[in-house]
Amino acid sequence: MIKGLYIHIPFCNQICSYCDFVKQVAKPQTIEKYMDTLIEELKYYKDNYSFLETIYIGGGTPSSIPNDLLEKLLLAISQLIDLSKITEFSMESNPNDITEEFVQLIKKYSVNRLSIGVQTINNKLLKLLNRNHSKNDIIEALTILKRNHMDNFNLDFIYGIPYQTMENVQDDLEFIKDSQALHISYYSLIYEEKTVLDYQIGKGLLKPLDEDLVADFSDVVKAQLQIMGYKHYETSNYAFEGYQSRHNLIYWNLEEYLGIGLGAASQYDNKRLINQSSITKYSLDYKKRIMEDYNPKMEYLLMGLRKTEGISLTKYKERFQAEVFDNFPKLRRHLQTKLLVIEADYLLLTDLGQDLANQVYLDII
Repeated sequence: MIKGLYIHIPFCNQICSYCDFVKQVAKPQTIEKYMDTLIEELKYYKDNYSFLETIYIGGGTPSSIPNDLLEKLLLAISQLIDLSKITEFSMESNPNDITEEFVQLIKKYSVNRLSIGVQTINNKLLKLLNRNHSKNDIIEALTILKRNHMDNFNLDFIYGIPYQTMENVQDDLEFIKDSQALHISYYSLIYEEKTVLDYQIGKGLLKPLDEDLVADFSDVVKAQLQIMGYKHYETSNYAFEGYQSRHNLIYWNLEEYLGIGLGAASQYDNKRLINQSSITKYSLDYKKRIMEDYNPKMEYLLMGLRKTEGISLTKYKERFQAEVFDNFPKLRRHLQTKLLVIEADYLLLTDLGQDLANQVYLDII
């Protein structure tokens, strides 16, 4: 039963120095042609929408495309899907794309949650990340959202940026406290291959922060967000009670979802399929999908242990007709090393285990 629909918009106004997602800066005619193909693909899979609970439009930067093309997509979605049954309809946005017109448009088509790529409020660090917004743009965006009663929004932040100080992190946390955001995603910067930051690090043009300092940032972020009242419910995600990302929980609970658009992944009928990542090939044949290796017994653990509540041992046995430790006997030792613990029916990472999670994951893969 497919519960989630993901729609990929691969376009950005500029490419961030840390980003390795499927994205590009494109000409207007390329964007328009892609959107037409995207809508055709949405129509092609229309028989799969009966049990949808969430929709997520991500990227790239969905908010960067012209409003008329965005409305064309949203109109198509509203004609194909009964939006009254959708509990969470999310869209990603950059702060400087949030205007009165944009907010009124997405509300018109029942988008009820925004995920906003802030990353930091420090203008120098934003420039290093090649973001095209400033602190003032972020403040203005939140003002517009509140004026239009768009209260359900997530803010994305990053720590561990080169030159970032503890004072910078504290400033970001203070901004979060004042923002009234219902959800926070807070990631540690990763130097992904083939990104500008990775190149700069490799050439010695930038120096990564000391690992101990980054660990201190992590501790401060976790502690301060929980003091503010946010529940730490997944490795990098925090929310006030009742505002956890329902769409992302579909992934973390290894439930079924359908991906539409360039490079989008789908998981249903006990298989995983990936759309083509070449925009030319995708436009020529959007129906062609690549089958990927899929091991649900393994991935249920890898995804489930990202949640701070862990996984239900009973549900695991019901789903796979075997005990977790029968399928993955090496995990028993992590009960001794105190990286894993069993609380009631749940197997979960301890606080130490969250910091050393890769040691656990290596015994699952």
